[in-house]
Amino acid sequence: MSNTGTIAADYFIEAFNYATDSENRMHNDDTAPKYGFRGGLVPGIGVYGYMNRAMVETLDGDWLARGRTDVRFLKPVYDGERVRVQSSWDDESPGVVKVSLLNADGVLCGTGTASLVESPEVPKASAYSLKPTPEYESRPDASLDALPAGSDLGSFELENAANTMQEFIESMRESSSTLSAGCHPAYYPSLANEILVRNVALGPWIHAGSSVQHFAVPNVGSTLLVQGRVVEAYERKGHEMVVLNVLISADGRTIAAVKHTAIIRPRVAA
Repeated sequence: MSNTGTIAADYFIEAFNYATDSENRMHNDDTAPKYGFRGGLVPGIGVYGYMNRAMVETLDGDWLARGRTDVRFLKPVYDGERVRVQSSWDDESPGVVKVSLLNADGVLCGTGTASLVESPEVPKASAYSLKPTPEYESRPDASLDALPAGSDLGSFELENAANTMQEFIESMRESSSTLSAGCHPAYYPSLANEILVRNVALGPWIHAGSSVQHFAVPNVGSTLLVQGRVVEAYERKGHEMVVLNVLISADGRTIAAVKHTAIIRPRVAA
């Protein structure tokens, strides 16, 4: 299937910051410079969405049903930047695709791997809590104390509606039709963001990376259940960070698991 080392996908996308009015002010030009950035950040979900096309073009549609990916965001991507996405087969790991996203200056901003998993072990929803999320106005402030390792997050349900998915795709300005059937793969880490936001009140914060395992493609109109658990909570270089395990089910069938890393309280620039 693979041809190690060769470029499998190569394309350009004009990045778009669709979250300027978000509650997360890290996407706002007035707030982000306080944390050392020159402007509002394009959401990590959008950057991941740009990289998804390379994964599907290289691994075909099977990746949407049983694929795995590990992605990290290394440098900011800004609105209007012309970014380049490339994928190539890994010389040292057969069947593994390396994906890179570079800005116009050739700086590596996003990196990841993708592969197909023949028989992935499927986690069960029963292993996670079904407690509700707190009332929105009563959420505790985000902190390491509010999100201790081992604690379950409040869960929530929503419909996998066709119009919701279309709005999600259009918000990113992702035009690849190969990604739009059933559920866009970037929607899974966006739900990991959502469960975090529904459980704690965040100030400016950063999605740092995600590992995602697909198990099945949900049907349009199915009911999605999103559950989560904090697996790590720690400080690094002045940042307060958490790692979540998030499970997404559709009408009782597990469809995706996300290991999600977020900087919940970034350090302010000196």
